[in-house]
Amino acid sequence: VAQILSTKAEDRRNFFEGAAGVSKYKHRKDEAERKLSSVNDNLIRINDITLELESQLKPLENQSKKAREYLVLYNFLANISCISDFTRSFLNDFTSLL
Repeated sequence: VAQILSTKAEDRRNFFEGAAGVSKYKHRKDEAERKLSSVNDNLIRINDITLELESQLKPLENQSKKAREYLVLYNFLANISCISDFTRSFLNDFTSLL
């Protein structure tokens, strides 16, 4: 007992906490706090990534709109070209009959 009382306050507290079974709960608390800190860091990273992706969303929407407009115009031009070829062929056949 005299030896325990003559040690440093920190050592005495560790001894009594260990004897009372408090140290395992203290360890669990420390581990939970480390995990919580890690989760908080991950949430910050997720928030940063989300903000970055949101900033890229509007330009991508604009590109998508332009691509859809291009496809509509391309198909329209292909149809006109097909009609033009048919008309040219028809006129050639018609004029050859004259």
